[in-house]
Amino acid sequence: MIEMKNKADCCGCTACYSVCPKKAISMQQDQEGFLYPFVEISKCIDCKLCDSACPIENKIESKMFDRKAYVLRAKDVEIVSTSTSGGFVTPLGEWILNQGGVICGATYNEEYKVIHKISGGGQKSFEVQNTCRAI
Repeated sequence: MIEMKNKADCCGCTACYSVCPKKAISMQQDQEGFLYPFVEISKCIDCKLCDSACPIENKIESKMFDRKAYVLRAKDVEIVSTSTSGGFVTPLGEWILNQGGVICGATYNEEYKVIHKISGGGQKSFEVQNTCRAI
């Protein structure tokens, strides 16, 4: 059974929620709007699928992650000048969408609550709430 002792140990991806065969895990928003798993112990069969699906619990070992930092910048000067971080996400996102991919992200609404959004797959951008289980 997945146990979250510290919020930093959860990225809110809903993988644990999505794989639970007994629907023992619900995703609940904290005061800032971030999603965290809550396990209803009476429904849990301790199959450990949630643990095996968790990207935090199952870190990927790769030499790629041994690097200290990567620096990327868009080639388009217009994109760079209107970006706060070098503008690399804009051309990367365009490429992903042009390949038929999907982009997921988070933003704040007017009340400074986190809103999860998804774009791509032939659809316009829309807000995400429990989308992983639907897919």
